[in-house]
Amino acid sequence: MATVIWDIAVTMCRLHSSLSSMLYAEIVSTPPRCIKRMGAHSTSKLLLR
Repeated sequence: MATVIWDIAVTMCRLHSSLSSMLYAEIVSTPPRCIKRMGAHSTSKLLLR
């Protein structure tokens, strides 16, 4: 079940990241949370690989 919640969190973070090039989402584990921060869009791709 935890894996499903994690997958949803990752998907939501990626969705939020793709909405704006000025915002990127950072995933914080246990529990998985999505934190939006100012930054380059390329950075979000590195974090969410």
